[in-house]
Amino acid sequence: MSLVLPFRSVPDTSGPSCLLLPSRGEPATDQPDGAGQVRDINPAYLEFVQTERNSWRGFGWVLGGGGGLMCLLMLAPLVWSMVHAAPKVGPLVAYGLSAFVMLLPLVGAFIAYRAARLPMAPVILSRRLRRFYYWKDRKSGWVSVDYDRAVALINMNVVATQAGGYVGFRLHVVDMEPAGRRILAQIPVSEAARSHEVGCGLWEFIRRYMDRSQKQLPAVPYRPLPGDRASLYARIERDIYTGYVDAEHRLPPGFFHTFYFGFSAMLEYWYYRAMAWIERTAPRPALPPELTEAMTWEGDNPYTITPPTGLERDAMEGRLPQVNARWRVAHVLSTLLYGGAFVGMVWMGWSMAAELG
Repeated sequence: MSLVLPFRSVPDTSGPSCLLLPSRGEPATDQPDGAGQVRDINPAYLEFVQTERNSWRGFGWVLGGGGGLMCLLMLAPLVWSMVHAAPKVGPLVAYGLSAFVMLLPLVGAFIAYRAARLPMAPVILSRRLRRFYYWKDRKSGWVSVDYDRAVALINMNVVATQAGGYVGFRLHVVDMEPAGRRILAQIPVSEAARSHEVGCGLWEFIRRYMDRSQKQLPAVPYRPLPGDRASLYARIERDIYTGYVDAEHRLPPGFFHTFYFGFSAMLEYWYYRAMAWIERTAPRPALPPELTEAMTWEGDNPYTITPPTGLERDAMEGRLPQVNARWRVAHVLSTLLYGGAFVGMVWMGWSMAAELG
């Protein structure tokens, strides 16, 4: 799901694809709920979950790197044949076609490199500075939105994946020009959720965090650090497969849930493994100096972070049998699927080159 809003100006009223939320000082319309979107909370700042956003980096690395290598090996015999045929067909044609054919591996390598090496940083809300911070890209750097001037809205998009499509809702905050409704800056705060209620509850949670006592906020569940190897499967089930895995990491009864989870995990297993590696190795941009200073705090944390239960701790430490068993199956099936496709396509390319030669 896109992190960029599909419109340049904020609508005057809510519509089918844009739900406007209460501004600062307006009455609440929802109950505060972190809704699994808050990774860390303390008196200085909020940090938001970004597993779903990071997963697209893993997708790009596997499809770009694996697909590019597959194209390289598959097309290498064809390029070899064209080079040797240069005296017959002419050097310009032979080398021109060879260069054109080799564009596919180069494009794949470029996509994989960008997926792995683009800087990665969390979305942060500074309570002291009263600003949201988001690393957009190398050109724009850190983008910030003033909480007191921000307009919060939920954008609806159709999300398409290999495992199917669904409607996703993401909470954004935007800064508008003073004399109009044109967007000057925008920050995607939440993950793409299956219901707009997630974003509504999260926005009310943010409003109370900024202007109310900590006693008026519900507890926030403990969240593992991104990139942690042991907690990867538990984190994926909590953040990606919401609604298909219960609080005890069990699949609900019924064929549909089992089939959907198994099919999705088979297709996406290596994307998540690549995502975890990228989370550990991607460059981390330096925080703005004012934000670095504002994120420090002393004393106890008055905000309640619910510790994981024994079962949740086992899952996060990679010791829960039902979690490990289904992801081992996904590992095997995903390896067979992509490994078989890789070997099959390379073999097909060499076979066609042998027939043409």
